[in-house]
Amino acid sequence: MSELVNATDPGIDVNGTAWGKGAAEKTYQANGFDPAREDSKLSYTPRRAAKTVFNTYQGGNGLTLSGYVAADAAHDSRYGTSAAGTGVDYRQGGPGADIARIPADAFDEIVIGGVGIIGDEGERKDAIDRAARDFKLAGQRGRATFTDSLGAVLASIGYGFDGAPSGDAAADFTQDKAHGLLGTVAALAKRNPKLKVGLDVGGWELSEAFHHIAKEAKSREAFADSLARIFQAFPMFTALHLDWQYPGATGNAANAYGPEDPENFAQLIRAVKQKLPNATIAISAPAAVYKIKDMNIPLLVASGAQRINLLAFDLFGTPWAAGLGHHAPLRHDPNDPEGNSVDAAVTYLVEELKVAPGLIHLACATHTRNAQRATVSAISPLRGAYEPNCDGTTVGSFESGKSEQADVLRNYLDLEGGKGRNGFTLYTDTRADADFLYSEQSSVFISLDTPRSVKAKAEYARANKLGGLYAYRADGDTGLLANAAREGLGHTVTATVVDMKPLYVTGRS
Repeated sequence: MSELVNATDPGIDVNGTAWGKGAAEKTYQANGFDPAREDSKLSYTPRRAAKTVFNTYQGGNGLTLSGYVAADAAHDSRYGTSAAGTGVDYRQGGPGADIARIPADAFDEIVIGGVGIIGDEGERKDAIDRAARDFKLAGQRGRATFTDSLGAVLASIGYGFDGAPSGDAAADFTQDKAHGLLGTVAALAKRNPKLKVGLDVGGWELSEAFHHIAKEAKSREAFADSLARIFQAFPMFTALHLDWQYPGATGNAANAYGPEDPENFAQLIRAVKQKLPNATIAISAPAAVYKIKDMNIPLLVASGAQRINLLAFDLFGTPWAAGLGHHAPLRHDPNDPEGNSVDAAVTYLVEELKVAPGLIHLACATHTRNAQRATVSAISPLRGAYEPNCDGTTVGSFESGKSEQADVLRNYLDLEGGKGRNGFTLYTDTRADADFLYSEQSSVFISLDTPRSVKAKAEYARANKLGGLYAYRADGDTGLLANAAREGLGHTVTATVVDMKPLYVTGRS
């Protein structure tokens, strides 16, 4: 019996009864999903398909592990309205994560995301506007708001609550009343007084408004005031992650940007710091030196930023990448003209910009980036090609070209056996210190972080006196990557659920 993967979808416990049991298998059957052959369909493999294996560790060396969670992680339409699951469309579904399964001491900080800015005109505009109405904030430009009122404060399934609160998101928006993600994390913080809790505003899909509100004094004030009110309603928050991707540099195609962004962002940071003087302020930076050069990070640090989350993932993806590549490499290929990697970004930040190493926290990824109709011509360094979106969608879990850890463990990677599944082979690019899976049968390429690569990143962080690691997303991790990060950071295991040593598998090179 596998220690890592459930034989079948166990569903989730609701008042002592399993809801959604067997849903993953029903979805595979409904869609004819075969991981050995599929290159274009989504699997909709829920996160509960894999077992929870968080070990317990003792830190104390100053290096920390943070984890990002968001309010959309627990949703799954396949639960239906009862354990019977009648009337359910099994052709699709949601992540179905059990957020309450995360131990209170699994992370030193949990960062809650899924927060946008009212007035955003990007791809999440409708969700932001709808949530603003739910929280009775409609039309209040510049104010921060959670984008999913159900997942943030109202939902019970997947969050460890029985029953439901009032159903009024605005009324339940307090630490004492909230269910949903906010209520779950509040319970974790109550069980572990040492747990820090951060609020993440922005992100790849939620950064469109930053360029505009940062240059408007009135909007900066509204933004800062709204954050102060959130911190007042939820005193568990101790940190604020201003996740603008990216000031002065390209991000999502919908986002405007310009050379004035860093100075405006500095003013925004100062405005927030006035309202929240005791909050730790974090900012985001990509693992792409050419973008970092346009962000004026020294100015942002001087203005109050106390931490930099180095988002060292999504450096490869379909359909935009020119050729095969790694989405989260530790080191870069010297022959790559862009040279994007953890090491290149850290070296530039520390040696060129004189950023204190302890401010930098390296992100590791629980998701993959995939490509179809791929050919691999060399492993170390990786060389190859692919044909993007030939059939409209690249195989993934819930998004095109993006698989989640539970899906990978169930369908593509047998860590306990030290090999791939369903015709896939695990490879390690020793030049980039990055892993990937490839199937000659389906011609599918999967770039991913593994326990081995995450441990290597944590060891790198320790050797270079960085601040620690940042798991994106923690709600998609079974515990494997958190365990690997802890061990690489030099933390001591005190209670073992799974022995990690056999799982640090190096692939073919």
